Amino acid sequence: MAISRSTTRCRAIALFVIGVLGCVGSVQAAQAAVARPAGKHVVSVRRIAARSFLGGAFDTCAAPSVAAMSAWWGTSEFHAAGIYLGGINRACPDGNLSANWVQQVSAQGWQLIPAYVGRQAPCVTAHGLRLMDPAGAPAEAVSAADDAASRAAALGIAPGSAIYFDLENYRRNNKACTNTVLSYIDSWVRRLHSDGYLAGVYSSADSGIADLAAAVGTPGWAMPDAVWIARWDNNPTIEDSVLPAGDWAQHQRIKQFVGGHKETHGPATINVDRDYVDGPVAIVH
Repeated sequence: MAISRSTTRCRAIALFVIGVLGCVGSVQAAQAAVARPAGKHVVSVRRIAARSFLGGAFDTCAAPSVAAMSAWWGTSEFHAAGIYLGGINRACPDGNLSANWVQQVSAQGWQLIPAYVGRQAPCVTAHGLRLMDPAGAPAEAVSAADDAASRAAALGIAPGSAIYFDLENYRRNNKACTNTVLSYIDSWVRRLHSDGYLAGVYSSADSGIADLAAAVGTPGWAMPDAVWIARWDNNPTIEDSVLPAGDWAQHQRIKQFVGGHKETHGPATINVDRDYVDGPVAIVH
């Protein structure tokens, strides 16, 4: 996404029961008593109402102008856009992003998918990034979640919205690194729930998503509410070989299926990734 576009990029037990009404519907969290296969453990969370979207989307490093978003509305197949709220490894500044921008593009009809680029895995493949501290990963994740929630609220993105942690591609042959990632994500999920938001994770299908998939059912581990799978196979579907059909199956998936490239719709050209969405997005005040 915003820090490394050279790799593909996510799986979970459903903590939330999601319903789609047309293209945009409501998502209602199940309380504690959700049926699970024997041996599966799910962390109980309070009810959180959210919004779900089904359809085409794009994500881009910096928020396009309101004029560009208006030009793309109705001239492209996209109806949702990924936006970066912040994070220590964020590649682009706010640029056009503001509470007013959120209001204006939402009024145009756009659904928004908030993302946050925090510290990365100690074994990340990209260079020059701030990394998770194996000993301090939970505390770092709490700080990141609080910052993400604060930034979302300042932009008019309400509690109940999903915020996706951008976990860039990393090497999976290091068990200690994987354990650090899973510890960080556990705290990210718990803290965002405490702050009133849904907690998603974006990552490569072959690294972060594969590790999340392998962790399904780990006792006491808080699973993300939704996953954003990065696999650049030009296939607009939410299905992926690393994800069993029953995991994150209740409208809890996004797939980034084309990497960075320029597209022109109307008079506006933007460098984007292409996504297919069947999952929770932002609620705008």
